Amino acid sequence: KFLETFFKLYPSATEEELSYDVKDKELKPINKDLVFSEIRNLVIQIKKGKMKVEFRIVYINQDTKISEIYNYKIKLNHINKQYHIVN
Repeated sequence: KFLETFFKLYPSATEEELSYDVKDKELKPINKDLVFSEIRNLVIQIKKGKMKVEFRIVYINQDTKISEIYNYKIKLNHINKQYHIVN
């Protein structure tokens, strides 16, 4: 649920907005007019309380109406009932 919610907001998020969920500036703003479509190829590995997550996000570019696929490998921490993307 966190990934879907986060990546729906991510294309238009500012650096300040990202700082609430992303530690160490792991993900930079992309500032494109993209609409979230789906998460693909989700693989989650859990070691010592940390999650390594690998997946693809499919966005629809609102200017071109073409699908754009972004590959991600991130680490997640679960702190105080919230997830954070960490380095």
